[in-house]
Amino acid sequence: MSESPRIGACLIAINHRGGTSRILLGRRAKPPHVGKWVIPGGGIRLFETMRDAALREFKEETGLTAVLDGAHFTAYEIVDSGAGEHRICLYALAELKSEKCHAGGDITELKFVDIRELHKVELTPLCRQVLRDFGFIQEQP
Repeated sequence: MSESPRIGACLIAINHRGGTSRILLGRRAKPPHVGKWVIPGGGIRLFETMRDAALREFKEETGLTAVLDGAHFTAYEIVDSGAGEHRICLYALAELKSEKCHAGGDITELKFVDIRELHKVELTPLCRQVLRDFGFIQEQP
């Protein structure tokens, strides 16, 4: 277990095509939550900016270059002492110009999900909360 929280940066990548808005999600390859869908991203390196880390990690995990919609990041924290997990995750919106992607890094599969269908996807708890807070998921009755 680390002596300090792990810090990561992730991009909520949106593709607008044919009148439909879709978000790119990746299937998690490692614990916790193996097999559930997440927002691509990863760890920030020493002396690396949040922006640079998010763009680098996104490219490593998807093969895509994203365009950030500004530099506004929203922070979330996971604290689970029983699982030995303490992470701070930073999220920003980005736009994609291409759909030609390939899974890499800690992602085994990628898929574009219509924002109207996000509530049906098996997301990690944090991913569901982030997408809800950003207004992409409205809980269904």
